Amino acid sequence: MRVEWLERALKNVEDEASYIALENPKAANDFSDAVFASVDKLARLPAMGRKGRVRNTREWAVPNWSYLIPIEYAVIAFKFLACSTHGSAHVPSGDVGEI
Repeated sequence: MRVEWLERALKNVEDEASYIALENPKAANDFSDAVFASVDKLARLPAMGRKGRVRNTREWAVPNWSYLIPIEYAVIAFKFLACSTHGSAHVPSGDVGEI
């Protein structure tokens, strides 16, 4: 799934990392790495986390940090290609049509 960062979200990460860096620069780098790794994981598995407090959102707690990543997601479309018993899948060839 494609990730779109709001400018405000990137600024939040930068501000938090800058604040942490005042006391511990390595921890600031670890924090930023954890946030971006979490977002990468969410891009692959967007239903992770818990239902968000705002409609059509989910929330993910950054592992080992006391921070939440709220995400808004929208599934544009799925193409359903086939249904078969395990081991006998036949995927249709050619154009399967648009949704």
